[in-house]
Amino acid sequence: MSVPTVPASALPPPTHHPELIVLMAGVATSAATLWVVSLLADAGIYVMGWYWFLLVPVGALLVGLVSGLGYAMAARKVNMKLTYGFVSGMVFISLLDYFANHYVSYLSVLERVHPSVEYSFVSYLQDICETMTFSRTADGGPGEPIGLLGYLFKGLEAAGYVAGATIPAKMAVDSVASTPDCLNCRQYYAPERFGYLNAPEQWADVAELPRLERILAMRDSRTPLLERTEAIMDSLEGASCAEARMAVSKLEKTAAMGNTGSVTFTLRKCPGCMAFHLSASFVGYGVDGDFSSRKLRSVESTGLGQAA
Repeated sequence: MSVPTVPASALPPPTHHPELIVLMAGVATSAATLWVVSLLADAGIYVMGWYWFLLVPVGALLVGLVSGLGYAMAARKVNMKLTYGFVSGMVFISLLDYFANHYVSYLSVLERVHPSVEYSFVSYLQDICETMTFSRTADGGPGEPIGLLGYLFKGLEAAGYVAGATIPAKMAVDSVASTPDCLNCRQYYAPERFGYLNAPEQWADVAELPRLERILAMRDSRTPLLERTEAIMDSLEGASCAEARMAVSKLEKTAAMGNTGSVTFTLRKCPGCMAFHLSASFVGYGVDGDFSSRKLRSVESTGLGQAA
């Protein structure tokens, strides 16, 4: 990949802050989800307390999964790259969300049960841990308090919620792991334009030749294609986004069908600035008729000094 060497200090500040949009969306879905969970708890359905074989906090995982959808969906919407630093911040915020939910419950308990008695939040946490019970399998009624083991299960509950909240973000990161991103705006480049170079020879004609002649014909077919690709990419080293658009727009609009090979040019632009990424990849037939593809080259521009 050809990338201009630019010191980090030379990069201009981002033109906008997509991370704030993602953060607000995640906090909003977390608040809405925990509000529904609180309503269900008031109705006697404590979703966060669902466990599988008394070890896996499936309820907390499910609640966290729904809570974390806002982060992932907003990140995909604004093309933001979720860095590991941002995901680490999500873990911390999710933990705060978990305890904030308990704090709201604590205020409700304080108002209803302890209106005039000094009852701290720490005491409330101790009570919900040490008086935690599991429903009996026989009649569905509450079992005996599990005492100090309650701290372990509440810890599993908190861990399950936090883990669930990060799953959608992890899936969003993995789904675009190979997509180039803008260093300045911390956003993935969005596809903007495609162009094609097509070999004029048809594979059906070349395939009828003897093997040696076929090898020479394939070489003669591909060489001009690859040489022109190199010339185009060389001409766009240090070019502006407008120049890259113009170059791609002059190429063919569609890939030919049945020819020996084609080069696809994919122009991606940063949603937040004029930085762009142009890649070229080859797809075509091999000498024995096998169809394959490979990346050829890419050119990237930081967009510094370019008009929006």
